Amino acid sequence: KTFERFHMIESTVKGIYIANFEKYQNIEGMDKIREQNRLRKQRERERKEALLLEESLSATVPEDDLETAGNDSVTNDVTGMSRDMSRDVTQQNKNKNKDINICAPKPHETDKRKSKADQEQLVKDFEIIYGIYPKKVGRTVAFANYRQWVSAKGKEVSGRRYQLTNRQIYRAVKRYIRQQEDAGKDDLAYWKNFDTLMGRQLLDYVDWEEGG
Repeated sequence: KTFERFHMIESTVKGIYIANFEKYQNIEGMDKIREQNRLRKQRERERKEALLLEESLSATVPEDDLETAGNDSVTNDVTGMSRDMSRDVTQQNKNKNKDINICAPKPHETDKRKSKADQEQLVKDFEIIYGIYPKKVGRTVAFANYRQWVSAKGKEVSGRRYQLTNRQIYRAVKRYIRQQEDAGKDDLAYWKNFDTLMGRQLLDYVDWEEGG
């Protein structure tokens, strides 16, 4: 009777109902949770695909060839991963006689004398790294930073120049992704914009034992 007096419930022949039930539900909050769960599952799928790809490539290409590639012939054989490989690792294993594309282990030469094919490869390698990052903010500036990191001169940070390989950058980005996921930061608002991560802060996640 008290609840009825304050219009908190309604008694009918069918039963007792909470008045204005929908009014008290946090619809926006529930939608936000569902979206966060969807993004977390999507990132988990992408991470598993990347791991499968890495394992597949490691089984096919000797690690020493990737670390010590230092001449043009090796570099031409070991270039950048393509999106098709990420989508279909099984098909790649069936075509072992075809060229194997992975993130180039050497820094790029980004001067104007390079061929159109080399410039296109530079974009391809960047797109692979951009593709694994969930927060798609700052692509243009991130690409400009990327070109500096992998160039022959490298990128200047606090008076020093650092030259990174594609593989170092790829793995550095993956380390940051794992750090955020392990911390349970599902809301992308707490992630760095991609151009910020690809700036000087990238050095915090680089493994220097990988070269560079």
